[in-house]
Amino acid sequence: MVDDIKNVGDAISLSVVIGATMDVLPSIALVLTVIWTGMRIVEGSYKFYKWMKASRR
Repeated sequence: MVDDIKNVGDAISLSVVIGATMDVLPSIALVLTVIWTGMRIVEGSYKFYKWMKASRR
């Protein structure tokens, strides 16, 4: 269930990035999207680090 919500958030994030770069949406939407995407990258990096650490054992 949580992954579904994250996937929806990712889809919305991508839509906002495309809209903001085409000057359809205000700059605040772009800032919020950058924050969301950064959070997802950090989360993914943390999971990847944990996976690499576990695979070395």
